Amino acid sequence: MDFYAYSAPGAGTNADELRSISAWGKYVDLGLNVFMLTGKNGFFGNDWENSNTKKCFDIAEKLGCKKVILDDFRLYNLIMMHKDKLVGDSTDCRFKTQDELENFVRDCMKPYINNKLFYGTRMDSEPFYNEKNSFSALYKAIKKVAKEYGRENLFIELNLKPFTSDFSVSCNSVKELKGLEPAKAYEKYVCDYLDICEADCVCIDNHPFRPSPTGGRFLEGYYIGYKIIAEVCARKNIRLAITISTFEMENLTGSTSLGYRRVATVNEMMLQMNSALAFSGREVGFYTFVNPCIKQSVYTARDGSSLITSSGEVTSSYYFAQTAIEHAKKLGEVLLDYKYEGSSLFVHESLNKLQLVNSGEINKQYKTVKSVYLESWQVYGKDGKKLKSNFNNDFEFCDVESIDYDKDVLLITQQGKKDGKSKIYAFINVVDRSYKTNASNMNLNIKFKSNVKKVRFYKEKEFEEISLFDGVFKTSLSSGEAVWILPIEE
Repeated sequence: MDFYAYSAPGAGTNADELRSISAWGKYVDLGLNVFMLTGKNGFFGNDWENSNTKKCFDIAEKLGCKKVILDDFRLYNLIMMHKDKLVGDSTDCRFKTQDELENFVRDCMKPYINNKLFYGTRMDSEPFYNEKNSFSALYKAIKKVAKEYGRENLFIELNLKPFTSDFSVSCNSVKELKGLEPAKAYEKYVCDYLDICEADCVCIDNHPFRPSPTGGRFLEGYYIGYKIIAEVCARKNIRLAITISTFEMENLTGSTSLGYRRVATVNEMMLQMNSALAFSGREVGFYTFVNPCIKQSVYTARDGSSLITSSGEVTSSYYFAQTAIEHAKKLGEVLLDYKYEGSSLFVHESLNKLQLVNSGEINKQYKTVKSVYLESWQVYGKDGKKLKSNFNNDFEFCDVESIDYDKDVLLITQQGKKDGKSKIYAFINVVDRSYKTNASNMNLNIKFKSNVKKVRFYKEKEFEEISLFDGVFKTSLSSGEAVWILPIEE
Protein backbone atom coordinates (compact mmCIF):
# COMPACT_ATOMS: atom_id res chain seq x y z
CA MET A 1 0.00 0.00 0.00
CA ASP A 2 1.05 3.58 -0.62
CA PHE A 3 0.76 6.49 1.81
CA TYR A 4 1.37 10.19 1.19
CA ALA A 5 0.44 13.61 2.57
CA TYR A 6 -0.52 16.92 1.02
CA SER A 7 1.25 20.17 1.92
CA ALA A 8 4.47 18.30 2.66
CA PRO A 9 7.69 19.97 3.93
CA GLY A 10 8.47 23.05 1.86
CA ALA A 11 5.04 23.43 0.28
CA GLY A 12 3.88 26.52 2.12
CA THR A 13 4.84 28.80 4.99
CA ASN A 14 8.57 28.67 5.90
CA ALA A 15 9.00 26.68 2.71
CA ASP A 16 12.75 27.02 2.29
CA GLU A 17 13.44 26.17 5.94
CA LEU A 18 11.26 23.07 5.84
CA ARG A 19 12.55 21.79 2.51
CA SER A 20 15.26 19.78 4.24
CA ILE A 21 16.43 16.26 4.94
CA SER A 22 15.36 16.73 8.56
CA ALA A 23 11.76 17.73 7.83
CA TRP A 24 11.32 15.16 5.06
CA GLY A 25 12.85 12.62 7.43
CA LYS A 26 9.86 13.15 9.72
CA TYR A 27 7.63 12.54 6.69
CA VAL A 28 9.32 9.20 6.00
CA ASP A 29 9.50 8.21 9.68
CA LEU A 30 5.74 8.68 9.86
CA GLY A 31 5.40 5.76 7.45
CA LEU A 32 4.70 7.76 4.27
CA ASN A 33 6.36 6.12 1.26
CA VAL A 34 5.35 8.48 -1.57
CA PHE A 35 6.56 12.10 -1.78
CA MET A 36 3.69 14.43 -2.71
CA LEU A 37 5.08 17.66 -4.18
CA THR A 38 2.41 20.35 -4.01
CA GLY A 39 2.53 24.12 -3.41
CA LYS A 40 6.02 25.58 -3.60
CA ASN A 41 7.45 22.10 -4.08
CA GLY A 42 5.59 21.78 -7.38
CA PHE A 43 7.12 22.50 -10.78
CA PHE A 44 6.37 25.84 -12.43
CA GLY A 45 8.30 25.31 -15.67
CA ASN A 46 11.46 27.00 -14.45
CA ASP A 47 14.99 25.57 -14.69
CA TRP A 48 14.46 21.94 -13.65
CA GLU A 49 17.96 21.33 -12.27
CA ASN A 50 17.71 24.31 -9.91
CA SER A 51 14.03 23.94 -9.05
CA ASN A 52 12.52 23.18 -5.65
CA THR A 53 10.95 20.13 -7.28
CA LYS A 54 14.33 18.67 -8.27
CA LYS A 55 15.63 19.36 -4.73
CA CYS A 56 12.76 17.26 -3.34
CA PHE A 57 13.50 14.46 -5.82
CA ASP A 58 17.10 14.44 -4.58
CA ILE A 59 15.95 14.33 -0.95
CA ALA A 60 13.60 11.45 -1.77
CA GLU A 61 16.45 9.46 -3.25
CA LYS A 62 18.68 10.11 -0.24
CA LEU A 63 15.92 8.96 2.12
CA GLY A 64 15.22 5.82 0.11
CA CYS A 65 11.77 6.88 -1.12
CA LYS A 66 11.12 5.35 -4.53
CA LYS A 67 7.95 7.19 -5.60
CA VAL A 68 7.25 10.90 -6.17
CA ILE A 69 3.99 12.56 -7.26
CA LEU A 70 4.35 16.16 -8.42
CA ASP A 71 2.20 19.11 -9.34
CA ASP A 72 3.24 20.54 -12.68
CA PHE A 73 1.26 23.74 -12.37
CA ARG A 74 1.27 24.33 -16.12
CA LEU A 75 -0.86 21.16 -16.34
CA TYR A 76 -2.63 21.38 -12.99
CA ASN A 77 -3.98 24.86 -13.69
CA LEU A 78 -5.22 24.19 -17.22
CA ILE A 79 -8.75 23.23 -16.29
CA MET A 80 -8.89 25.69 -13.40
CA MET A 81 -8.23 28.43 -15.93
CA HIS A 82 -10.18 27.13 -18.94
CA LYS A 83 -12.95 24.99 -17.37
CA ASP A 84 -14.89 23.26 -20.17
CA LYS A 85 -13.02 25.26 -22.83
CA LEU A 86 -9.77 23.29 -22.97
CA VAL A 87 -9.98 21.79 -26.48
CA GLY A 88 -12.25 22.86 -29.33
CA ASP A 89 -12.84 25.06 -32.36
CA SER A 90 -14.26 27.92 -30.31
CA THR A 91 -12.09 31.03 -30.11
CA ASP A 92 -12.12 30.87 -26.30
CA CYS A 93 -10.67 27.33 -26.17
CA ARG A 94 -7.06 26.97 -25.03
CA PHE A 95 -6.17 24.32 -27.64
CA LYS A 96 -7.73 23.78 -31.05
CA THR A 97 -6.98 20.06 -31.25
CA GLN A 98 -6.08 17.12 -29.00
CA ASP A 99 -2.73 16.88 -30.83
CA GLU A 100 -1.95 20.46 -29.82
CA LEU A 101 -2.72 19.63 -26.17
CA GLU A 102 -0.54 16.50 -26.36
CA ASN A 103 2.39 18.51 -27.68
CA PHE A 104 1.99 20.95 -24.80
CA VAL A 105 1.91 18.09 -22.27
CA ARG A 106 4.96 16.50 -23.93
CA ASP A 107 6.97 19.70 -23.56
CA CYS A 108 5.89 20.16 -19.95
CA MET A 109 6.81 16.63 -18.86
CA LYS A 110 10.09 16.36 -20.76
CA PRO A 111 12.37 17.48 -17.87
CA TYR A 112 11.18 14.80 -15.42
CA ILE A 113 9.37 12.04 -17.33
CA ASN A 114 12.48 9.81 -17.35
CA ASN A 115 13.33 10.31 -13.67
CA LYS A 116 13.18 6.86 -12.06
CA LEU A 117 11.37 8.27 -9.00
CA PHE A 118 8.61 9.98 -10.99
CA TYR A 119 5.47 8.05 -10.07
CA GLY A 120 2.61 10.37 -10.93
CA THR A 121 1.08 13.80 -11.42
CA ARG A 122 -2.10 15.66 -10.51
CA MET A 123 -4.89 17.59 -12.21
CA ASP A 124 -7.22 20.19 -10.74
CA SER A 125 -9.30 18.72 -7.91
CA GLU A 126 -13.04 18.00 -7.49
CA PRO A 127 -14.25 18.89 -10.99
CA PHE A 128 -17.80 19.85 -11.89
CA TYR A 129 -19.79 17.56 -14.16
CA ASN A 130 -19.60 19.91 -17.15
CA GLU A 131 -15.77 19.85 -17.03
CA LYS A 132 -15.55 16.14 -17.81
CA ASN A 133 -14.61 16.59 -21.48
CA SER A 134 -11.69 18.84 -20.54
CA PHE A 135 -10.57 16.44 -17.80
CA SER A 136 -10.76 13.54 -20.23
CA ALA A 137 -8.70 15.38 -22.82
CA LEU A 138 -5.95 16.22 -20.33
CA TYR A 139 -6.03 12.79 -18.65
CA LYS A 140 -5.67 11.00 -21.99
CA ALA A 141 -2.94 13.37 -23.17
CA ILE A 142 -0.87 12.67 -20.05
CA LYS A 143 -1.45 8.91 -20.43
CA LYS A 144 -0.40 9.00 -24.08
CA VAL A 145 2.81 10.90 -23.38
CA ALA A 146 3.62 8.61 -20.44
CA LYS A 147 3.16 5.54 -22.66
CA GLU A 148 5.58 6.98 -25.22
CA TYR A 149 8.22 6.90 -22.49
CA GLY A 150 7.33 3.42 -21.27
CA ARG A 151 5.38 4.74 -18.26
CA GLU A 152 2.03 3.07 -18.97
CA ASN A 153 1.26 2.74 -15.26
CA LEU A 154 1.82 6.40 -14.42
CA PHE A 155 -0.44 7.52 -11.55
CA ILE A 156 -2.73 10.42 -12.49
CA GLU A 157 -4.73 11.83 -9.61
CA LEU A 158 -8.36 12.03 -10.71
CA ASN A 159 -9.78 13.46 -7.49
CA LEU A 160 -13.58 13.64 -7.76
CA LYS A 161 -16.07 15.51 -5.62
CA PRO A 162 -17.23 13.78 -2.43
CA PHE A 163 -20.89 13.03 -1.80
CA THR A 164 -22.10 15.96 0.33
CA SER A 165 -25.07 18.30 0.57
CA ASP A 166 -23.11 20.74 -1.63
CA PHE A 167 -22.94 18.12 -4.38
CA SER A 168 -26.69 17.57 -4.16
CA VAL A 169 -27.36 21.30 -4.52
CA SER A 170 -25.01 21.57 -7.52
CA CYS A 171 -26.98 18.84 -9.35
CA ASN A 172 -29.90 21.23 -9.82
CA SER A 173 -27.94 23.21 -12.39
CA VAL A 174 -26.76 20.16 -14.39
CA LYS A 175 -29.17 18.87 -17.04
CA GLU A 176 -27.87 15.30 -16.90
CA LEU A 177 -28.18 15.09 -13.09
CA LYS A 178 -31.21 17.25 -12.36
CA GLY A 179 -34.19 15.31 -10.99
CA LEU A 180 -32.18 12.23 -10.00
CA GLU A 181 -32.09 11.07 -6.39
CA PRO A 182 -28.86 12.43 -4.85
CA ALA A 183 -27.18 9.02 -4.55
CA LYS A 184 -28.10 8.10 -8.12
CA ALA A 185 -26.84 11.47 -9.35
CA TYR A 186 -23.53 10.90 -7.58
CA GLU A 187 -23.18 7.41 -9.05
CA LYS A 188 -23.74 8.84 -12.54
CA TYR A 189 -21.20 11.63 -11.87
CA VAL A 190 -18.54 9.08 -10.81
CA CYS A 191 -19.31 6.60 -13.61
CA ASP A 192 -19.36 9.22 -16.35
CA TYR A 193 -15.98 10.61 -15.26
CA LEU A 194 -14.36 7.19 -15.04
CA ASP A 195 -15.76 6.13 -18.42
CA ILE A 196 -14.87 9.25 -20.38
CA CYS A 197 -11.35 9.41 -18.89
CA GLU A 198 -10.85 5.63 -19.21
CA ALA A 199 -9.32 5.91 -15.75
CA ASP A 200 -7.58 3.08 -13.93
CA CYS A 201 -7.61 4.84 -10.54
CA VAL A 202 -9.91 7.33 -8.83
CA CYS A 203 -9.35 9.43 -5.72
CA ILE A 204 -11.79 10.77 -3.15
CA ASP A 205 -11.38 12.96 -0.09
CA ASN A 206 -13.97 13.83 2.50
CA HIS A 207 -13.75 15.54 5.86
CA PRO A 208 -16.34 14.12 8.23
CA PHE A 209 -15.49 15.81 11.51
CA ARG A 210 -16.62 19.22 12.61
CA PRO A 211 -15.55 21.71 15.29
CA SER A 212 -15.02 20.04 18.64
CA PRO A 213 -15.19 16.57 20.15
CA THR A 214 -18.16 17.68 22.24
CA GLY A 215 -19.99 20.14 19.98
CA GLY A 216 -19.37 18.80 16.51
CA ARG A 217 -21.33 16.66 14.13
CA PHE A 218 -20.58 13.86 11.71
CA LEU A 219 -20.87 14.87 8.06
CA GLU A 220 -23.97 13.64 6.25
CA GLY A 221 -23.27 11.53 3.20
CA TYR A 222 -19.83 10.32 4.29
CA TYR A 223 -20.59 6.61 4.13
CA ILE A 224 -23.06 6.65 1.27
CA GLY A 225 -20.35 8.37 -0.80
CA TYR A 226 -17.84 5.67 0.09
CA LYS A 227 -20.42 2.98 -0.61
CA ILE A 228 -21.22 4.30 -4.08
CA ILE A 229 -17.65 4.84 -5.21
CA ALA A 230 -16.50 1.49 -3.78
CA GLU A 231 -19.28 -0.31 -5.66
CA VAL A 232 -18.38 1.46 -8.89
CA CYS A 233 -14.66 0.69 -8.49
CA ALA A 234 -15.37 -2.97 -7.76
CA ARG A 235 -17.65 -3.23 -10.78
CA LYS A 236 -15.17 -1.55 -13.13
CA ASN A 237 -12.03 -3.02 -11.52
CA ILE A 238 -10.61 0.43 -10.76
CA ARG A 239 -8.15 1.24 -7.98
CA LEU A 240 -9.44 3.53 -5.20
CA ALA A 241 -7.34 6.09 -3.33
CA ILE A 242 -8.83 7.78 -0.26
CA THR A 243 -7.63 10.90 1.56
CA ILE A 244 -8.34 11.39 5.27
CA SER A 245 -8.30 14.51 7.43
CA THR A 246 -5.70 15.46 9.98
CA PHE A 247 -7.86 18.34 11.25
CA GLU A 248 -11.51 19.39 11.32
CA MET A 249 -12.80 21.58 8.52
CA GLU A 250 -15.63 23.87 9.65
CA ASN A 251 -17.21 25.12 12.84
CA LEU A 252 -20.80 24.49 13.82
CA THR A 253 -22.26 27.82 12.73
CA GLY A 254 -20.54 27.91 9.37
CA SER A 255 -17.94 30.48 10.44
CA THR A 256 -14.53 30.09 8.83
CA SER A 257 -12.54 31.49 11.73
CA LEU A 258 -9.11 29.86 11.82
CA GLY A 259 -9.40 29.61 15.59
CA TYR A 260 -11.81 26.69 15.25
CA ARG A 261 -9.31 24.39 13.55
CA ARG A 262 -8.19 21.48 15.71
CA VAL A 263 -6.23 18.27 15.16
CA ALA A 264 -8.10 15.02 14.73
CA THR A 265 -8.21 12.78 17.79
CA VAL A 266 -6.73 9.29 17.69
CA ASN A 267 -10.28 7.86 17.54
CA GLU A 268 -11.10 10.06 14.55
CA MET A 269 -7.87 9.11 12.77
CA MET A 270 -8.49 5.39 13.29
CA LEU A 271 -12.15 5.70 12.26
CA GLN A 272 -11.12 7.28 8.98
CA MET A 273 -8.33 4.76 8.32
CA ASN A 274 -10.46 1.72 9.13
CA SER A 275 -13.28 3.10 6.98
CA ALA A 276 -10.94 3.74 4.04
CA LEU A 277 -9.59 0.18 4.20
CA ALA A 278 -13.07 -1.29 4.65
CA PHE A 279 -14.25 0.24 1.37
CA SER A 280 -11.12 -1.09 -0.42
CA GLY A 281 -9.08 2.11 -0.37
CA ARG A 282 -5.60 0.89 -1.24
CA GLU A 283 -3.76 4.21 -1.35
CA VAL A 284 -4.24 6.62 1.53
CA GLY A 285 -3.43 10.31 1.61
CA PHE A 286 -3.42 12.69 4.59
CA TYR A 287 -4.69 16.24 4.33
CA THR A 288 -2.40 17.79 5.43
CA PHE A 289 1.18 17.28 6.67
CA VAL A 290 1.90 20.88 7.64
CA ASN A 291 -0.31 23.99 7.89
CA PRO A 292 -0.89 26.66 6.80
CA CYS A 293 -0.97 25.56 3.16
CA ILE A 294 0.46 27.73 0.41
CA LYS A 295 -3.01 29.10 -0.37
CA GLN A 296 -3.83 31.35 2.57
CA SER A 297 -7.61 31.37 2.85
CA VAL A 298 -10.45 30.80 5.26
CA TYR A 299 -10.15 27.07 4.53
CA THR A 300 -6.54 26.94 5.66
CA ALA A 301 -6.05 25.54 9.12
CA ARG A 302 -4.02 27.44 11.67
CA ASP A 303 -0.40 26.46 12.19
CA GLY A 304 -0.02 23.47 14.47
CA SER A 305 -3.36 21.91 13.59
CA SER A 306 -1.82 19.22 11.41
CA LEU A 307 1.01 16.65 11.66
CA ILE A 308 3.90 19.07 12.05
CA THR A 309 4.14 22.82 12.67
CA SER A 310 5.67 25.34 10.27
CA SER A 311 8.82 25.20 12.39
CA GLY A 312 9.09 21.43 11.95
CA GLU A 313 7.83 20.24 15.34
CA VAL A 314 5.58 17.19 15.42
CA THR A 315 2.09 17.46 16.91
CA SER A 316 -0.05 14.89 18.71
CA SER A 317 -1.75 14.18 15.38
CA TYR A 318 1.59 13.00 13.97
CA TYR A 319 1.64 10.08 16.39
CA PHE A 320 -2.05 9.35 15.78
CA ALA A 321 -1.37 9.16 12.03
CA GLN A 322 1.69 7.00 12.64
CA THR A 323 -0.44 4.54 14.62
CA ALA A 324 -3.04 4.48 11.83
CA ILE A 325 -0.40 3.85 9.13
CA GLU A 326 1.24 1.02 11.09
CA HIS A 327 -2.21 -0.51 11.51
CA ALA A 328 -2.96 -0.19 7.78
CA LYS A 329 0.38 -1.66 6.69
CA LYS A 330 -0.18 -4.81 8.73
CA LEU A 331 -3.69 -5.22 7.39
CA GLY A 332 -2.59 -4.30 3.89
CA GLU A 333 -0.50 -7.45 3.61
CA VAL A 334 -3.82 -9.33 3.59
CA LEU A 335 -6.22 -6.77 2.09
CA LEU A 336 -4.38 -6.31 -1.20
CA ASP A 337 -5.84 -9.63 -2.35
CA TYR A 338 -9.42 -8.55 -1.59
CA LYS A 339 -11.90 -6.09 -3.08
CA TYR A 340 -15.14 -4.54 -1.85
CA GLU A 341 -18.40 -6.49 -2.26
CA GLY A 342 -20.99 -4.93 0.06
CA SER A 343 -21.82 -3.21 3.34
CA SER A 344 -24.46 -2.40 5.94
CA LEU A 345 -24.78 0.34 8.52
CA PHE A 346 -26.68 0.09 11.84
CA VAL A 347 -27.56 2.91 14.22
CA HIS A 348 -28.53 1.73 17.70
CA GLU A 349 -32.01 2.76 18.78
CA SER A 350 -30.58 4.76 21.71
CA LEU A 351 -29.28 7.30 19.14
CA ASN A 352 -32.35 7.44 16.91
CA LYS A 353 -33.83 10.53 18.54
CA LEU A 354 -30.66 12.37 19.48
CA GLN A 355 -30.99 15.84 17.92
CA LEU A 356 -28.12 17.72 16.35
CA VAL A 357 -27.64 20.79 14.19
CA ASN A 358 -27.75 19.87 10.53
CA SER A 359 -26.22 22.87 8.78
CA GLY A 360 -25.60 25.42 11.49
CA GLU A 361 -27.70 27.55 13.73
CA ILE A 362 -28.45 29.99 10.92
CA ASN A 363 -31.45 28.12 9.49
CA LYS A 364 -32.34 26.07 12.59
CA GLN A 365 -32.65 22.82 10.64
CA TYR A 366 -32.33 19.75 12.81
CA LYS A 367 -31.87 16.07 12.09
CA THR A 368 -31.36 12.98 14.19
CA VAL A 369 -28.15 11.02 14.30
CA LYS A 370 -30.01 8.20 12.56
CA SER A 371 -30.84 10.37 9.57
CA VAL A 372 -27.28 11.66 9.27
CA TYR A 373 -25.92 8.14 8.93
CA LEU A 374 -28.79 6.36 7.20
CA GLU A 375 -30.86 8.83 5.20
CA SER A 376 -28.94 8.45 1.97
CA TRP A 377 -28.44 4.72 2.56
CA GLN A 378 -32.20 4.26 2.25
CA VAL A 379 -32.04 5.42 -1.36
CA TYR A 380 -30.59 1.98 -2.00
CA GLY A 381 -33.41 0.19 -0.20
CA LYS A 382 -32.09 0.03 3.36
CA ASP A 383 -34.93 -0.23 5.87
CA GLY A 384 -33.97 2.46 8.36
CA LYS A 385 -37.00 1.73 10.54
CA LYS A 386 -36.00 -1.83 11.41
CA LEU A 387 -32.57 -1.48 12.93
CA LYS A 388 -32.44 -4.94 14.45
CA SER A 389 -29.58 -7.36 14.90
CA ASN A 390 -30.14 -9.19 11.60
CA PHE A 391 -29.38 -8.17 8.04
CA ASN A 392 -32.77 -7.06 6.75
CA ASN A 393 -31.40 -5.15 3.76
CA ASP A 394 -30.41 -5.59 0.13
CA PHE A 395 -26.96 -7.10 0.75
CA GLU A 396 -26.65 -10.63 2.08
CA PHE A 397 -23.39 -11.35 3.87
CA CYS A 398 -21.97 -14.74 2.98
CA ASP A 399 -20.82 -15.95 6.38
CA VAL A 400 -22.65 -13.84 8.99
CA GLU A 401 -26.01 -14.94 10.32
CA SER A 402 -26.80 -12.14 12.79
CA ILE A 403 -25.34 -9.49 15.04
CA ASP A 404 -26.19 -8.10 18.46
CA TYR A 405 -24.79 -4.79 19.70
CA ASP A 406 -25.79 -2.52 22.54
CA LYS A 407 -24.91 1.05 21.48
CA ASP A 408 -23.39 3.43 18.93
CA VAL A 409 -23.17 2.98 15.14
CA LEU A 410 -21.88 -0.21 13.50
CA LEU A 411 -20.48 -0.38 9.97
CA ILE A 412 -19.95 -3.81 8.41
CA THR A 413 -18.25 -4.38 5.05
CA GLN A 414 -17.50 -7.55 3.13
CA GLN A 415 -14.52 -7.88 0.80
CA GLY A 416 -13.90 -10.93 -1.34
CA LYS A 417 -10.61 -12.50 -2.35
CA LYS A 418 -9.89 -12.16 -6.02
CA ASP A 419 -9.86 -15.94 -6.46
CA GLY A 420 -13.37 -16.07 -4.95
CA LYS A 421 -12.39 -18.49 -2.21
CA SER A 422 -12.69 -16.38 0.96
CA LYS A 423 -14.12 -13.21 2.50
CA ILE A 424 -12.87 -10.70 5.03
CA TYR A 425 -15.24 -8.62 7.17
CA ALA A 426 -14.69 -5.28 8.86
CA PHE A 427 -16.83 -4.47 11.91
CA ILE A 428 -16.22 -0.84 12.86
CA ASN A 429 -17.74 1.34 15.57
CA VAL A 430 -18.16 4.48 13.48
CA VAL A 431 -19.99 6.63 16.01
CA ASP A 432 -18.77 10.22 16.15
CA ARG A 433 -17.65 10.38 19.75
CA SER A 434 -19.57 13.63 20.22
CA TYR A 435 -22.77 11.58 19.86
CA LYS A 436 -21.87 9.11 22.59
CA THR A 437 -24.09 9.25 25.65
CA ASN A 438 -21.50 7.47 27.83
CA ALA A 439 -17.86 6.51 27.73
CA SER A 440 -18.36 2.74 27.54
CA ASN A 441 -17.50 0.69 24.45
CA MET A 442 -19.92 -1.05 22.12
CA ASN A 443 -20.39 -4.72 23.05
CA LEU A 444 -20.72 -6.77 19.88
CA ASN A 445 -21.72 -10.42 19.37
CA ILE A 446 -21.35 -11.79 15.83
CA LYS A 447 -23.15 -15.03 15.01
CA PHE A 448 -21.58 -16.84 12.06
CA LYS A 449 -23.29 -19.43 9.90
CA SER A 450 -23.01 -23.08 10.93
CA ASN A 451 -20.22 -23.94 8.50
CA VAL A 452 -17.86 -21.43 10.18
CA LYS A 453 -16.08 -23.12 13.10
CA LYS A 454 -12.99 -20.91 13.40
CA VAL A 455 -11.98 -17.37 12.53
CA ARG A 456 -8.77 -15.43 12.07
CA PHE A 457 -9.21 -11.92 13.45
CA TYR A 458 -7.18 -8.73 13.65
CA LYS A 459 -7.89 -6.06 16.22
CA GLU A 460 -4.69 -4.57 17.55
CA LYS A 461 -1.32 -5.96 16.49
CA GLU A 462 -1.47 -9.32 14.74
CA PHE A 463 -3.94 -11.79 13.27
CA GLU A 464 -5.02 -14.46 15.74
CA GLU A 465 -6.94 -17.69 15.16
CA ILE A 466 -9.62 -18.97 17.53
CA SER A 467 -12.34 -21.62 17.59
CA LEU A 468 -15.91 -20.36 17.97
CA PHE A 469 -18.32 -21.53 20.67
CA ASP A 470 -21.79 -21.95 19.19
CA GLY A 471 -20.61 -19.92 16.19
CA VAL A 472 -20.36 -16.64 18.13
CA PHE A 473 -17.48 -14.15 18.17
CA LYS A 474 -17.60 -11.60 21.00
CA THR A 475 -15.72 -8.32 21.26
CA SER A 476 -16.03 -4.68 22.32
CA LEU A 477 -15.22 -1.63 20.19
CA SER A 478 -14.52 1.97 21.09
CA SER A 479 -15.25 4.82 18.67
CA GLY A 480 -13.13 4.32 15.55
CA GLU A 481 -12.02 0.83 16.53
CA ALA A 482 -12.48 -2.17 14.25
CA VAL A 483 -12.19 -5.92 14.30
CA TRP A 484 -11.31 -7.61 11.00
CA ILE A 485 -12.42 -11.23 10.63
CA LEU A 486 -11.56 -13.99 8.17
CA PRO A 487 -14.00 -16.91 8.63
CA ILE A 488 -12.54 -20.41 8.36
CA GLU A 489 -14.97 -23.00 7.02
CA GLU A 490 -14.89 -26.70 7.84
